[in-house]
Amino acid sequence: MSIYIVFPIIAAMCWGFAQVVGKKSVAILPVNTFNSVREVIAVLFGVVLVFVMRKGDFSFISWQNIDLILAASIVSIVGNVLNLIFLYKAMKTGSVSVVTIALSSSPIFVFIYSFFFFHEEITPSLIAGMSLTFFAIVLLSALKKGNSTEHKKEVVLPLIFAVMSGAFNTVIIIGNKILFKKMNYFDLNLIEGIVALIVFLLLSWKNIFLIFDRRYIKGTFYAALSSVVGRSFGCFFLLVGVNYIDSVIVAPISTSSMFFAIFFGAVLLKEKIGVIHIVSSVTAFIGVLLILMRKYFFNKENIMKVLVLGGTGNISREIVTVLLEKGHDVTIYNRGKRDAEIPDKVRCITGDRFDRAAFEARMLSESFDAVIDMICYDAEDAASTLRAFGSRSAQIIFTSSIACYKRPSKVMPPFKEDGIEYCEDDPLNPASAYGYKKSMMEKFIFAESSKYKGLAWSIVRPALTFGRWGANFGVFRQNYGLARRIRAGKPVVVFGDGQVPASFSFTPDVARGYAAIIGNRKAAGQVYHLNSMEYATWDIFYETLGRVLGTAAHIVHVPTDLLYKAAPAMNGHLFVEKQYVGIFDSSKAARELGFTPEFTLESGISWLVEWWDSGHAPEIKEEIEKFEDELVMLHRQWERQVEGKLK
Repeated sequence: MSIYIVFPIIAAMCWGFAQVVGKKSVAILPVNTFNSVREVIAVLFGVVLVFVMRKGDFSFISWQNIDLILAASIVSIVGNVLNLIFLYKAMKTGSVSVVTIALSSSPIFVFIYSFFFFHEEITPSLIAGMSLTFFAIVLLSALKKGNSTEHKKEVVLPLIFAVMSGAFNTVIIIGNKILFKKMNYFDLNLIEGIVALIVFLLLSWKNIFLIFDRRYIKGTFYAALSSVVGRSFGCFFLLVGVNYIDSVIVAPISTSSMFFAIFFGAVLLKEKIGVIHIVSSVTAFIGVLLILMRKYFFNKENIMKVLVLGGTGNISREIVTVLLEKGHDVTIYNRGKRDAEIPDKVRCITGDRFDRAAFEARMLSESFDAVIDMICYDAEDAASTLRAFGSRSAQIIFTSSIACYKRPSKVMPPFKEDGIEYCEDDPLNPASAYGYKKSMMEKFIFAESSKYKGLAWSIVRPALTFGRWGANFGVFRQNYGLARRIRAGKPVVVFGDGQVPASFSFTPDVARGYAAIIGNRKAAGQVYHLNSMEYATWDIFYETLGRVLGTAAHIVHVPTDLLYKAAPAMNGHLFVEKQYVGIFDSSKAARELGFTPEFTLESGISWLVEWWDSGHAPEIKEEIEKFEDELVMLHRQWERQVEGKLK
């Protein structure tokens, strides 16, 4: 709630105060000098930020970034020169309320342009808020209609400026929104400040030395204070807001600053305040609250355009479902070869991501706020994803696997996300290649992602994840075939002694974890486990399934190495991974994402069985059924031989 309502109001209060301080300094300093002082302070502020955030690295100011520097310069010149012109015309001759008329009107145009440029949602609360705010501006403007000269100065001029400012503010917001995906915000702000400073120095070079005159020291102080308050909050809020929140949440700040500017103008500058001032500012304030309610009460989540690479797999189908439930605009990209029911609201793009040139070229014509890569298997895939989206999307979530952990590990379980031992390639066991490639994928992301300024990336390592479209339930991945064996009273095979503990999860819980990462600043540069903190041995998995089915599971234990020798392709995953303890700590996701799995082992298996029994049972692989029958028969023969030897 603080991001959507409390913080914008605090920012508006500070910006309203900055307007009053600005008016105070303009009364003492020539307006060009005032703006030069403000820009000097802003540049110093930017230098400090860059020094702190980038540890003194100014290498971004280079010929390689000349396109970004030019874009930032244009954004800066457009916004700052316009403000310079208006401040000279209005702030020196009118009251603080005159300035706020223009500032409060311009968001209406920002809303309109944001709708066309970003396709941001226009809701009833937004329309109501805009209408009420504009009505408040008209009320305030009515104060000056009695005098034609004053009417021109304090009504017509601000409203003309509002139209212009709304258009230019939209350019600034759009420009920043695009640039944030390519450049660190602090770098961008410093470049904008430097360019604006140069422009203002050129405009005010005759008066710049007045700031050293004792008579103007008070004005210099006010200009500095105005800059620090206004620019600091502007930097901080835009860093939090525009990169992850749409434009209509930024615009209400300048609108609601009207309320505080009029209040501070009366208190600090002794400007006359009447009933119509109060009615108008309160009306505008209510309008702003209506606009903000759009984000919190009507749409608690930050609505984003999300691309899911894949979208029809065991986990990714559930991710698509959860994203739709949260109101996100979802697109999936895959080869279109799976017979999957795609919700009507989902946009589908057909293509092969492994045809890298075609995939990357196709993505150049698209724009997404966040990308979830469910089909990234190695370093080359990660490189392709970064090339396609690293400079154009605010966030990428890469899907790795707990298979990337080295087994056996020197680290004691439960395993945490940081400081892990990566698995190594084993030429003698092809099953090791999957985990090895995932580990190389992660190493590549850690090494290369910093090249993409402003990109927030995260990695998810799913554990053993059961779901409606999965093919991994059971030692031999029999799925429904395992349930059929237990119901038929047939013995089922478990590797080893059945006492190896493992973490698990169910796809709806994992999908909610992915959704919690979307737009979450805390998740930037982080790795997460999304499994239940409950764990179970393989015997317990089978016993729980039997309990849900109402038939006890008759378990037969077979050594893991024998299973691997009997069918290497089928059982390589047991030999490489599952014969070792696989307990993973997901407390980091709980702490930073609010991740709280809803399924227990028993409720999750009940959910699966209900799905299978409702006509969705996957096809039973008879070759696996036959293999398990043979193993049970061999185990019985071995038991009889051992019993005979003992007698």
